Amino acid sequence: MKRFVFTGPELARLSGLTYAAVNLYATSGLLTPSVRSAGGSGVHRRYSFADVVAATIAMRLRRAKCSNESLRAVVRHVQAMGASALLDGGASDIVLLLSDSGRILAERSGEFGATLRAHGEGVARVVVLDVIVADVKAKAMALREQTAPVDD
Repeated sequence: MKRFVFTGPELARLSGLTYAAVNLYATSGLLTPSVRSAGGSGVHRRYSFADVVAATIAMRLRRAKCSNESLRAVVRHVQAMGASALLDGGASDIVLLLSDSGRILAERSGEFGATLRAHGEGVARVVVLDVIVADVKAKAMALREQTAPVDD
């Protein structure tokens, strides 16, 4: 399988974050690189496709004044899904419901009603994952147009 590996500046360009924000997220532990962490002089962070999707969602949620708890929950959730699942259509019916307290209440669109009744919570944000994945994938393909992906 082919996979994409991105540098910090590439992640910033694809997600809409500034490089300073990417660096802050990495050093604070909000968005840790899945491929390779920085380690000393000349060793740069490397990010997976799932990291780029997570960063894109984090940027959009941050602009919507979402809490740090919500950002962390979504970033961890998307990173745990993995790049392969996201690239292979695993996000096609995923819509994340976030509570005001930063918890992910439901993942699949069919779970909404039962989840909201069971938890008795309002929904602070809704993230439609497949739309974001498609957007990031198109941008990544354009970025990599002249560069071959790394083999697994």
